[in-house]
Amino acid sequence: MKATRPIAVVPTAATNDNIVVAYVRSLQQPPLFLDDECDDIIAWAEGMRFVDRKYLRTSAAAARNPDVEHGKQISIDPLTADEHIAWFARKVAEIIVDLNRKIWRFDLNRLSEIGILRYDKGDRFPRHSDLQVPYCDRKIGVFIQLSPPETYQGGVLEYGVDPPHRAPRGRGAVLAFPAWVPHRVTPIRSGTRYSAACFALGPSFR
Repeated sequence: MKATRPIAVVPTAATNDNIVVAYVRSLQQPPLFLDDECDDIIAWAEGMRFVDRKYLRTSAAAARNPDVEHGKQISIDPLTADEHIAWFARKVAEIIVDLNRKIWRFDLNRLSEIGILRYDKGDRFPRHSDLQVPYCDRKIGVFIQLSPPETYQGGVLEYGVDPPHRAPRGRGAVLAFPAWVPHRVTPIRSGTRYSAACFALGPSFR
């Protein structure tokens, strides 16, 4: 198992007693995931079979909407992950537990599957919120930058509104926010962007 390091909480904005907080770990501090760890994750994913995300939307409304998500994904089940990637699932879980303890203190009980995402030229993800039917158990979204920023153009992860913030592009950077925060990935203009995303889950907000 790869060693984990303590987390320094760096919220970029906070309202309502730290209930709406975006946590960012960027180039201003050492990344939570090192270059060799990011390389290992990407190599593992490329050795598997990516699923085209544009086929994951099956509703008639989505079929008529040209601004649906385009990208590729491999899912990691934290409970059954093989030995080559299980360390990553454990590290993500540790990060989420520590962040939630320091910032939100939401009622959490498990981790979703972790998606390794690949965006090639033209791929994007339109603005959306992750807290919606039938995903009412999503509490915190966590996003990890796996690609070096110089290897692609476009593919900006934007979150919030009026105007949205831009997530850090530094390799190994981590962004986390409550699941109701709107966000999107702008179209890739060139190159390939790899990232990881998952959710901390728990009883529905009341």
